[in-house]
Amino acid sequence: MRFFGWLGLLALAGFFWAGPAWAQAVAELWPDSILDPGQANLILVVDKASQEMRIYQPDGQGNLILVKIIPCSTGMIKGDKLIRGDKKTPEGYYIFRQKLLPEELPDIYGILAYPMDYPNFWDQRSGRGGDGIWTHGVNKPLVDYDSNGCVELLNHDLAALEDSIRLYDTPILVVESLRLAPVEDQKKEAQAVRRFLESWRQAWVDKNHTIYRRHYSPQFVNSENRSFENWMDNKKRVASLYQKISVEMDDTRLFWHRDVIVASFIQRYQGDGRFQSVGLKRLYLTKSPTGYQILAEEFGPVPNPRVNKRLTEDQKLAALTTPPLAVASVTPPVVVASAGALAPLTPLAPLAPTLPPVPSTQSSLAANEESARVALEAGVTAGLEAESEPELEEGPRVVGAPGTVAEASTKATAADEGLTPSPPKIELLGPEALATAAAPDPGLPLTQAAAQIPPPDPASGPVVEGPPEISATQPTEEILQLLLAGWLAAWNARDEAGYFAFYDPEFYFAEKKLRLAEFKKYRGRLIRRAKTLEVKAENPRVRVQGERAWVVFTQIYQSDTVKDRGEKTLEFRSRQGQWWIVGEIWAPMP
Repeated sequence: MRFFGWLGLLALAGFFWAGPAWAQAVAELWPDSILDPGQANLILVVDKASQEMRIYQPDGQGNLILVKIIPCSTGMIKGDKLIRGDKKTPEGYYIFRQKLLPEELPDIYGILAYPMDYPNFWDQRSGRGGDGIWTHGVNKPLVDYDSNGCVELLNHDLAALEDSIRLYDTPILVVESLRLAPVEDQKKEAQAVRRFLESWRQAWVDKNHTIYRRHYSPQFVNSENRSFENWMDNKKRVASLYQKISVEMDDTRLFWHRDVIVASFIQRYQGDGRFQSVGLKRLYLTKSPTGYQILAEEFGPVPNPRVNKRLTEDQKLAALTTPPLAVASVTPPVVVASAGALAPLTPLAPLAPTLPPVPSTQSSLAANEESARVALEAGVTAGLEAESEPELEEGPRVVGAPGTVAEASTKATAADEGLTPSPPKIELLGPEALATAAAPDPGLPLTQAAAQIPPPDPASGPVVEGPPEISATQPTEEILQLLLAGWLAAWNARDEAGYFAFYDPEFYFAEKKLRLAEFKKYRGRLIRRAKTLEVKAENPRVRVQGERAWVVFTQIYQSDTVKDRGEKTLEFRSRQGQWWIVGEIWAPMP
């Protein structure tokens, strides 16, 4: 087996099973949009409110295991999608109908893309417009509420899911705000729906037209565009052609799609042994105090996509082992206050900026991008770059000064591409030198705090190059290298005040969804618990773009209880001539 074979297995095993013990237990609560997973191998649930995707795995016994929670990004305008270009992510039950590889995609869509079946039959009957809604990767920092309606994932998360996502099979459920319900309550609801479906099936088999008719709403529509009365007459006529009818239902799955229940199953129909058909049927059910009724019905061939294309070993290796450059600051979505008016959502934190209303040109840009994605799904790739939205629009929305939005690069990878070559390697302070090193004064500006760190005594530890005097004429890269040294010195000295002095008040720790106050409690507790502590940085690389910068390095951490090695990215923002840490991400290394 080639190297990637082992690495891939380890990476996938880590993706699905790494984490606390609760992640491997049968869920006692699961999303209220799931009634019965059927034989689905995986269920993806997108919570727009928390910007997270939950990955559930059925255990074959009607239960679900919460395998993983990963970050995602959805539409920058809050609410359910209604029209083309409204920058909203549709809510409901969907499946994937196509798979696109890197060579088939513009760079902005990352390592993979899976077009979803929005608008599905019920969406169309409900008058919902737009299309080109994908789940795809990103070659940039992942920013909350940053897409034009798609679901965006980090490349390594999406690559790890590649072997488990099945076209026309794997459900993806999108909700505005996740609500968990007791599993037993969901199973009771599912049993009630199954009894209704069995009653419907048996009336059809028995050719009992009166009872069969009662299962339908008078407002019924179907994929053949027949009216309720026309449909009933047709069913009665067809039933009269056969003495015996057989109807079987396989792999029934039950999910809520907004305010209707979708019952999806493989239907096998046979009349007198001389006619038979097999297809995928979906019934859309409405629930009332008196029971269920069928609002809509669609039937078609069982999908057989026969998709054999896959990421190459090199592509998957790169995706699984290359962390993103940074996770940018959180930007709240804009919520529709009333028809035709936009108002900012309540800020997530006191310092979060208020976004201005979205200009109408943005809607047209989003509509153009939807058209580009639809064209790509259809195999029309020529001229796609020109049709797609400008890179500025696709770039992450990063918090700048209050009331402003700074734009970042659309191509940000964790590889060395585009990174400024680092100056001579900084050997960081050893534990002996750190014991006597003075940490920066938390009251000083960060550039002065970094300059305050004295060069170590060669007799007390490894020979290091002490940070030079900082002046306004020095390259920004060197300033950031010095700030890195100061940040590490404070951490090694276990000086919490000095350590947290490097962080911006709007700092956001994406890995655990923590803002600065919660992050201080979390990281401070780890610092205080450690009896011994040593943190080193190897091969620091700096990338600067305007008032934003990233420092990427290999972090080696060792305490009396924990030892690990990983790729750490610190994202800095310059404000009034001072650099502050606004984002931090860490990914383990083999």
